[in-house]
Amino acid sequence: IKHITRDQTEQNLHFAGLLILQNRLKIPTTPAMKVLNDANIRSIMVTGDNALTGCYVARSCRLIPPAHPVYLAEVEDDRIIWTDVYTNQRYRNLTDFADIQYVQATKGVPASVAAHTADVLRVEGGYAYPSMELFSVGQRVRGFELAVTGKAFDRLMNDSLPLKEVILRTAGVYARMQPSQKQVLVEELTVLGYTTAMCGDGANDCGALKAADVGLSLSEAEASIAAPFTSAINNISCMGTLLREGRCALVTSFSAFKFMAIYSLVQFMSCVILSDVDSTLGDTQFL
Repeated sequence: IKHITRDQTEQNLHFAGLLILQNRLKIPTTPAMKVLNDANIRSIMVTGDNALTGCYVARSCRLIPPAHPVYLAEVEDDRIIWTDVYTNQRYRNLTDFADIQYVQATKGVPASVAAHTADVLRVEGGYAYPSMELFSVGQRVRGFELAVTGKAFDRLMNDSLPLKEVILRTAGVYARMQPSQKQVLVEELTVLGYTTAMCGDGANDCGALKAADVGLSLSEAEASIAAPFTSAINNISCMGTLLREGRCALVTSFSAFKFMAIYSLVQFMSCVILSDVDSTLGDTQFL
């Protein structure tokens, strides 16, 4: 079945009717996405569903801005083709619509480049490409969004470093992704310096949940075994709660460390000053 094309499957068919399925967003989803967006936390959708379904859901929950065009990367004739999902216009290269140029640069000399919306680019390894600051923390300043299918993902991960990094830092929707590809995506984002949190509810998410810095399972099935955190709430609103509790725990740990350090310094200085007058702290004072 994996090797059969859609054209081969849809031959010699007789129209019997239309079956319309609708799986609406859960009510807490959009408010939860707003919380993450307001906190400048970049959100990515990784799904095994159809790419157009993923783009529609991402747009509906405001994971990607509704006004921005979305360009979908697919593999056709053994090469990557970019398609505008709204106008169906096709492009052969990312630079045809993104206006990002890769320029060979001399070491120590910044490259003169033209980038979409005058984005700042950095030079490294002889190439100029978008900086880490521009494409991190969920900033939507490019005016367009990228979506990638599983087959295109495999091709792009084997591409040159600049293009691979641009895709990882900009794509908001990954569709038709196999479980192993989800895990690879999380690992690649970690290599780029991101702190990753994965939220999943099925056995196909186990690899990614285990590879992420923070794994959150929305079910008590197979995913809960791989994830260190399991939520009794089966929607993504629990991710905001987990992030808040995690940051509170980190602040508490630092505060406790600072308290113990300052407490020891104060007691040490007290002993030094009292020794100058031939005195010392009592047993209860040490406590």
